Amino acid sequence: MLHSHNSTSLSIHVSSATDLVSVQRFGKQDPYLQFSLDFNQRDSYLKTYTHKNAGENATWNQTFTITLNGEPELYIEVLDEENTVNEVIGFAAIPINQVVHASGANMNGLFDIYDTKGNRAGLVNLQLAALGFPNSAPPNFDCEPVRGQSYMHEEHCARMRSTNKKATGVAVGGALLGGALAIGAGLLGKKLYEDHQQAEEEEQRQAEEAERLRQEEEEKRRQEREEFDQDRARFEREKSEWEQGSGRRDDDECRGSDSSDNGDARKWNPVGTYDAGDRVKYHGQVYMCLQGHTSNPTWQPGAAHSLWQAE
Repeated sequence: MLHSHNSTSLSIHVSSATDLVSVQRFGKQDPYLQFSLDFNQRDSYLKTYTHKNAGENATWNQTFTITLNGEPELYIEVLDEENTVNEVIGFAAIPINQVVHASGANMNGLFDIYDTKGNRAGLVNLQLAALGFPNSAPPNFDCEPVRGQSYMHEEHCARMRSTNKKATGVAVGGALLGGALAIGAGLLGKKLYEDHQQAEEEEQRQAEEAERLRQEEEEKRRQEREEFDQDRARFEREKSEWEQGSGRRDDDECRGSDSSDNGDARKWNPVGTYDAGDRVKYHGQVYMCLQGHTSNPTWQPGAAHSLWQAE
């Protein structure tokens, strides 16, 4: 579960994008990136400046910090700035827990973005740091970026389809208006009116569907926040017990059998720091650390499969 205290935040350095699909019909496209923790709140979006005539590769190098309150995903959108309606280049949802669980709670990531048909639309480089978590450490992004997890969220995709339809409608409307001057406004006006009616009906249908999905998403988040509060209460209780010495006493009692039966494996410490390759014993099973991290009582070796592997 994600941290939901006001003391936690997410630092986002928007570095660049490469291999962007071209959505502009003439000349080079002018990309910018915008993002939000809740795509249903239009005023919650933050955006970079527009890289004029960038074409398929854009650079921004801008840093933002946003407060975290248990939100599970960061939603990013790359658009081509136009004089009328901006066109969608690509978008994605990025799970925030991959940043929280990373070593030092930060990562220099490369994330795929997608078009509304699910096709890959480019690659975005974001340097992310989760601040205020038990394992948070000062980030060092002087390293090669690694592949991060991103996916196409259904309700977010519906928003992008609606944006694309508006952009297409403006382009088609301009072309039809020019044609009307040549072929007569009568029949064309009727066709435009019918198309407009169909577009309004489709937009209404999409709005109703988006509202249904939003309500489902709110219920899901409510359940996740309840689970997080339970996890946090357990974490604070177990941490207090450990700091009072119960963990050290258990470790002393088991040290002899651990060292004789399992080589260099030591008892798992729920607030310890581990490097890749370290071995621990937990509930009678020996586990090997897969990636360096600072533990907390909710990341038990038997549950945190991205951090531990049973031997």
